[in-house]
Amino acid sequence: MKKQLKPTYAKGCIGVDPDYKFNVSPTLLKFAERISSVQSFPVLDVPCGYGRHSFFLASIGCNVICIDINRDALNFVSACQKKHGFQKEQLLTQECDLIRDPWAFQKNTVGAIINVHYYQESLLENFIYSIVPGGYLYLETPGNHGQNFIDLPKRGIVRQILEPYFEILYYKEKSAGPSDSNSVTVKVLAQKRSRI
Repeated sequence: MKKQLKPTYAKGCIGVDPDYKFNVSPTLLKFAERISSVQSFPVLDVPCGYGRHSFFLASIGCNVICIDINRDALNFVSACQKKHGFQKEQLLTQECDLIRDPWAFQKNTVGAIINVHYYQESLLENFIYSIVPGGYLYLETPGNHGQNFIDLPKRGIVRQILEPYFEILYYKEKSAGPSDSNSVTVKVLAQKRSRI
């Protein structure tokens, strides 16, 4: 059963706006209904931080696995989950160092992966492996701030990696850093092909 968020949903939870919809990525909001349609499988929020997207996705019917390296953030998610009456299976937490720890999800076991404001190119292979045919990947790199263009993808690389496996439903690149860096910010929604 879908739990609808109320405007006072997160009142009392430190660091979270009382109306979660204003904290959710506006681009992700546009695609939320589509992403939530694959309900036979869990959604991964990688990394989840303090759960702004996890709680929103759970509120529209997804079972979300909240993955982060920060134990305090995961404890916060668990505390808010209990406080606001989400069932245990709606929000599971998993501590993981996404760079050093082995990827824990088997082939074709995840309905969607949400990857917002964290980019590691090496993770894309894991995402491709674990998302079920027909499932979704929503990726939004960090914005262009200071020197972070060094860690952002190069123009076209995300599309190049995903296109053999996914139908690209939405793709937006914006230049980042100096013009000769060839770095970009990326927002993409992609659906895994049934046949690869």
